[in-house]
Amino acid sequence: MKNLISGVGCTSAFVCALVALPAHAQFGDLLKKLNIQVPAQPQLAPAQGLPSVLGAPPGAKSGGLTPSDQWCAQASGALGNLKVDTSLIASEFKIKELISLQDDFELALKQKQINKTFPDAEFFSASFETKRVRAIYDTFLAFPEPDTLAALIQISRSKDEQDRIDGLMALVYLHLQAPTLSVAPNRWKELYQQATKAPHYASLMFKGRIAAYGELGQKDLTDAMSVLNQANGLKSQYSEMQKNKREFDYQNYEIQLYSAFRDIQKDPGLPPNLRRPDSPLGDQIAQAQANFEKQFPNMRVGKLSAEAQKYNDKAESLGNSIIGKSQEGNQFEGGKASYKSLAAEGSSTYVSVDPVHNARLLKAFGEQASFSDAQKTLLKQAQEQRMASQGLIAQAQQEIGQIMSNAMNGGFVQMTAPLPALKAVNNALIKSCIITSKWEQAMRSKDSTKDIKADSKVAESALGDANSQYKNN
Repeated sequence: MKNLISGVGCTSAFVCALVALPAHAQFGDLLKKLNIQVPAQPQLAPAQGLPSVLGAPPGAKSGGLTPSDQWCAQASGALGNLKVDTSLIASEFKIKELISLQDDFELALKQKQINKTFPDAEFFSASFETKRVRAIYDTFLAFPEPDTLAALIQISRSKDEQDRIDGLMALVYLHLQAPTLSVAPNRWKELYQQATKAPHYASLMFKGRIAAYGELGQKDLTDAMSVLNQANGLKSQYSEMQKNKREFDYQNYEIQLYSAFRDIQKDPGLPPNLRRPDSPLGDQIAQAQANFEKQFPNMRVGKLSAEAQKYNDKAESLGNSIIGKSQEGNQFEGGKASYKSLAAEGSSTYVSVDPVHNARLLKAFGEQASFSDAQKTLLKQAQEQRMASQGLIAQAQQEIGQIMSNAMNGGFVQMTAPLPALKAVNNALIKSCIITSKWEQAMRSKDSTKDIKADSKVAESALGDANSQYKNN
């Protein structure tokens, strides 16, 4: 494989990632860290990547949220011990009241396919150098809240260069996603210019996209190729450093960079000396992913995801019933249809979680003075259904990783086929975990619901039943 800048070899979508690496180094490292095999002991380090434990830890007692605590270590631990100052939000975004921040950003985050350079904020999830910023950024997209937004702002002002630039780029994406909320029309550009003062994957990748498409700055395909290739080489440079080794998040699949590479190669304005020989590999990858999506419902992982969706939908239905039994029930029922957002993940093939509807449920819970015994029973059942969904999602997540591992010998096309499914289950798990945590907080805030304990056996039973029913692909 040859270097893109020479114009004679590297193809698009993941192949470019490997110009300076052995054939399977990237995916080998990724899958090793995915912990495909269930470890003997739980791994609970916050914000360290994909959950790696299925089922309750040895000796766990029935009741509480033990399975969710295990599967949701990343989402619940995204902020770690960081103490945030929400007053910083006013320096970046025009939010009248913090209580309205969620509604404001949920509306803004619905915007998709904004332009080629910046399709939307979710397109840039898992595109950072650090696990910490990726976890906080993804958590904010899943459930926008003041604490996570303030955390990104604080990190963007960190003394640590790698953290700071990751934080700056996270804010660049949010300002571009929600321009009406920005303190100034060009605030994204000011932050982006700060982020380009030192070599960094995220800022170089975005600089290359700007030059590739010419929508947010001057179009220059030669410069785009050079800058993107520089970003492409940083990962291997970091791994080769003997001292002060820099992190490169293993969930950074570099899709944003390689999509630009592919588009540049198709641009008729690309200078001949930078054009690679015509190769169908990029189209083959797209076709392989489409084929995987078509086959997914009939695969074991697809069936696990479908089961997870049933449990998740049941949790939301129980939430509707809880409010339906309240004095505000008629008002809630009347507006319930408008609360349902479009498919959360953009594709009905994969499991999805609707954070907008759940946010409305939480708001309705907060407006209640107390809960009846019937409502408390439904609250407990809803949590158990959601925990069961999380267990199934986590199982599907690990098995998709195993499919990728098994596909290594089939080449890059086959290895990349499951990536959209992996992203979907990742996002669904993050959102579900956050919502579970918020429900727990809402329940604890009411004296009448403090004694509610969701039984972990429901989740364990759901996993056992699914594993028994769907033994093979």
